[in-house]
Amino acid sequence: MFLRFLTSREQFKKDFDKEFAGRFYEQIRCGILHQAETRKWRVWAFGPLLQDSGDQVILNRTEFHSRLKREFDTYLSDLRKGNDPKLRSNLKTKMNHICTN
Repeated sequence: MFLRFLTSREQFKKDFDKEFAGRFYEQIRCGILHQAETRKWRVWAFGPLLQDSGDQVILNRTEFHSRLKREFDTYLSDLRKGNDPKLRSNLKTKMNHICTN
């Protein structure tokens, strides 16, 4: 899910290929979830979204948040328009699952 999101969504696809998205998943998502820290990445509040210096990557948290928010706003707009019945169906399925657990 992370790889598909980062490599296909408008706000991220220019910066993330499959390899880089995989590194993000393993070293950011899994690092934070399992050890409460990132692995081999530094997180800053300035600069471009990503800077790769070989064995370490610098992620601009401010830019990442801004782009993620824009993607979420696009998602909400698409839901409101109602042009994609599958999108609404997926939301309903997910919310039903959340509400029953």
